[in-house]
Amino acid sequence: MQFIFMTAGVLCLMTHAVIAQQLYTDPRGRFHVTVPAGWMAEPAGGTGARVWGGSASCQLEWLETTEDTRVMLSHFLRQVHEQWQDYQTVGM
Repeated sequence: MQFIFMTAGVLCLMTHAVIAQQLYTDPRGRFHVTVPAGWMAEPAGGTGARVWGGSASCQLEWLETTEDTRVMLSHFLRQVHEQWQDYQTVGM
């Protein structure tokens, strides 16, 4: 019986965390992203969004190209890494 109450308590906490998240949708409808609870999101320069919370931030960019996507992304990341020291690529 204790297991059932513990499980129910964990599920309630998990549900609260999911509900506390918000969905940011690009004003042009190009993409949407789930923003963690306590974080904020806003449009950034017409090409993406800025998402931040505390001392951390994330810049989301929408890039259109006729180039091979991998080549374009490689050029973009090389330029970003040259400009910002502590920049980390999370996923591609």
